[in-house]
Amino acid sequence: MSSYTSFLKSRLIKGFKEVIILKIISEGDVWGYNIVSKIKKRYGVKISPSIIYPILSELESKGMIKSRIEFVGRRRRKVYSITEEGLKLVEAYRNVLKAEIEGS
Repeated sequence: MSSYTSFLKSRLIKGFKEVIILKIISEGDVWGYNIVSKIKKRYGVKISPSIIYPILSELESKGMIKSRIEFVGRRRRKVYSITEEGLKLVEAYRNVLKAEIEGS
């Protein structure tokens, strides 16, 4: 089974970018580069910020996440947190996938 792990993680991130990003944000406030780093570490897939930022923008416009500006020294950083709607979407994905895998 472990021989498939890397392949499956790669396919998961390619097919479910939005929900993976939401799941990461649900674990605590993060910024764009932080999300890229977590995806690389967890899934072994390098995703370009040019892919991440439009997804973040779309999720924010749909009310799934919200952002705020923080300053780290002189650097400006946009920090994202998940909303109740975003948490509901993550849970819905989890339920659908679980039902499909278990054959319900």
